[in-house]
Amino acid sequence: MSLGLFGRGQEVPSFSIEHVEGQRINGTVVAKKLLHGRNALLVEVTIRRGTVTPVHRHLHESYLYVVSGRVKATVGDEVYVAGPGDAVLHPAGIDHISEALEDAVWIEVKVPAEETWHPS
Repeated sequence: MSLGLFGRGQEVPSFSIEHVEGQRINGTVVAKKLLHGRNALLVEVTIRRGTVTPVHRHLHESYLYVVSGRVKATVGDEVYVAGPGDAVLHPAGIDHISEALEDAVWIEVKVPAEETWHPS
């Protein structure tokens, strides 16, 4: 965990995410861990068109803010197409899926800070 106070996006290394909650992702997701504090994690996510995350849930809340592109977000039984300037909440314990309808970038805040992209 890094408790740095500043995250200069251009200098933060990116990494591929191939799993979420131990399940394989179908497609391409690249992320930058911008800030990791004691209580929250701030991540920039780039997802390629056609990529679909498996149905999964977390023990934490995730807040997504779409910067570019369009993402079909399914949270529980609700479906929403999010574009630039839109936000999506993934409540703790609720099944959700993200599907990139176009190449997209979102900013995600995970509270509490939890890295869920490692294989089990």
